[in-house]
Amino acid sequence: RFDIDFLSPYIVRYNLEFSELSGRITNENKKIQTLIIEDKMSAYILQRAKDIGIVLRRVKVNAGKSAEGYLYPESAELEPEGEISQGKQLELTEIIERECAIPYKRQKFVSSRKGEVQNA
Repeated sequence: RFDIDFLSPYIVRYNLEFSELSGRITNENKKIQTLIIEDKMSAYILQRAKDIGIVLRRVKVNAGKSAEGYLYPESAELEPEGEISQGKQLELTEIIERECAIPYKRQKFVSSRKGEVQNA
């Protein structure tokens, strides 16, 4: 004969442990997805900048979360290697906005000299 009263506390404990583990896995997956979006988009921007003749020392893309819970590239910080013309900066800004869906207002060009920051 099967004694459900004996097993009940073990079943409850198992369900609690499973729920906790499931929650941790979900959080880790979101972190991994965020890193993938940020890294892939940064690499894409580096390549597109190179395609138009701009060398970037560093690109940092930050992922955001939409109201529906979707991750997307929210902002970008770019550090050019040396000076770039306003025309080239504008061209890259437009590419990033058009191809990466990061509005120009959320793009920052950072100079390694004196910590200068320019919004796109």
